[in-house]
Amino acid sequence: MMGVLLRTPRVDHVESGALLDNGWMHPFVQYHYQEQDGRDGTVRFVAQRLKASTDTTQYLAYLNGLSTPGGALPPTLGTGEIAKQWGLKCGISATAIFV
Repeated sequence: MMGVLLRTPRVDHVESGALLDNGWMHPFVQYHYQEQDGRDGTVRFVAQRLKASTDTTQYLAYLNGLSTPGGALPPTLGTGEIAKQWGLKCGISATAIFV
């Protein structure tokens, strides 16, 4: 996952780590992304268990989805292409959700 990020244009400040929640370590990867239109932001994908009874995980990122009617859509910060590359090259399931 880190290798994909390090080779992705407009990505920098790549980091990884883990968060302890409910007795389970949630690995994460985080990066800063610069959109072509100049908007930028930091994205953190955190591993989440899909079902408590299995070891199946998915990486989720929550993005600010606030926009005004008729205004510019919020930036995706490269999440679609990065998630696609992780699936192809790493077998990782990742999704970005606007909140």
